[in-house]
Amino acid sequence: MIDQLYLYNFNLASRSFNSIDIREVDEDFLELQSPLPSSLPKECFILKTCQRQIVLSTSPLSLELSQWKYEKHQGPGAYQFLLEVICGLKSQLLGENEIVSQFKKSMEEYLFNSSRHKSILIVLEKLLQDAKKIRTEYLSHLGQQTYASVTRRYINSFEKIPSILIIGTGQLAEELLLQFKKTHLVTICGRDNEKLLKWQKDYGIQILEWFNTTLMKSHPLIVNTVGVDNLLLFNADFFLSWQNYPSKLKQKIFIDLGAPTSIEVPPIKLIEQNLHICLLQGILNQGAILEDKKMEMLNLAKVAIEQMALKRTLWFDQKISRDQLHFFAVKNLHRSMINSNLRDLNYIIEESNLNGSKNRKAR
Repeated sequence: MIDQLYLYNFNLASRSFNSIDIREVDEDFLELQSPLPSSLPKECFILKTCQRQIVLSTSPLSLELSQWKYEKHQGPGAYQFLLEVICGLKSQLLGENEIVSQFKKSMEEYLFNSSRHKSILIVLEKLLQDAKKIRTEYLSHLGQQTYASVTRRYINSFEKIPSILIIGTGQLAEELLLQFKKTHLVTICGRDNEKLLKWQKDYGIQILEWFNTTLMKSHPLIVNTVGVDNLLLFNADFFLSWQNYPSKLKQKIFIDLGAPTSIEVPPIKLIEQNLHICLLQGILNQGAILEDKKMEMLNLAKVAIEQMALKRTLWFDQKISRDQLHFFAVKNLHRSMINSNLRDLNYIIEESNLNGSKNRKAR
């Protein structure tokens, strides 16, 4: 069964779009963030993250893919690659936990896909089991490592700014909201009005009119989560004007977490001391300073995943016949079992975060 797996890993920044002015962006704006072909077979499983979009299929994609940059994995290599992704070993922020919730969301969507493939469902269920084992044995003591948490630590290194403006309404924007809702007055600027109103009701956020740069300049702390190829959201003039905008606070901080970046940084000689602009790579560098012990555990996890993929291939080859496959799918892959594994995996991550918190307090 695993020998029939085909995995396509599309880089989020690989698709080239025509240059668009921010004022001309229409309701298809969110669609442009997806580099995937639009005519994928319905039976495919799709995992979307801030760095990549993965397509898992039981046969090669018969599509013209020359306009996309991608890497292809087949058989055990496909299983190993996806397991490494779920465990955070393919993330720029090594060992991060956000990928689990992204995988969970994609898997839940696939469960409701009327064209879902039984073989893919079985593989996904086994991936959950194996990810739980790897995280328990090798990654449970790494502590919390997320883009939002590293961003918070970076912001906390400056003089306290009581409010924050978040650009975007995606998953990363919500994670930032959860990080700052207790310590800052949160304002969000985005296109998804339904989600904004829900967050306003649930968390008491303030809503800023979509891309009103005049109102944006009144905020000394801005975090952007939106990134689209060749779409310039913030040009150099915005930053030069913003740094001189009247404010009671000394510092102004702009953090760009968009991938790809959609900002134009002004010449360094024109940036005043009170203005701090941090790009995604800077945030990644903040979180990439891992202790030797953590790196050792990550390397051990990678070796274990490679062995796990080979072991799982043998298991499928030796134990699953066609009749057994049908029985296994009907008997074991109902939603409650998968949800149980998801809960177990979430529990492991919660334990990891708790251990990380205890270790930080001990230090």
